[in-house]
Amino acid sequence: EWVHQYSYHLMSRGASLLVLRASFDLGDQRTKWADFLLKFLDHVHCGELQDLELNWTLTHLEPMDIYPPGSMAQICLAKTDQFNSFQTLFERLTRTSHKIRRMKLPFDWSDHSVFLLTQFQ
Repeated sequence: EWVHQYSYHLMSRGASLLVLRASFDLGDQRTKWADFLLKFLDHVHCGELQDLELNWTLTHLEPMDIYPPGSMAQICLAKTDQFNSFQTLFERLTRTSHKIRRMKLPFDWSDHSVFLLTQFQ
């Protein structure tokens, strides 16, 4: 809850981000972190963002047994949601955050993501 409160505080002030560090499961349809993060980026100034540290996969804070045994289809869907949300977020950052100098994040190495990565040069 404090993450939402602090984020809304920054959004209401139109804050400029220099550093963004976050660890969310972007594929979690229950918490909707991907939607939250995109909305957050829409309401703050990202043009000066220089340092991005984003763990968009399952975090260590969440239990590994969130999926019942034998639910490989659910796991595949969750990973697909993570991947799609990452690409959407990455596309947004290529349009809004041209000054990023350092990124630390899991990377999917798909052709599209590699292309997006070249947009930061």
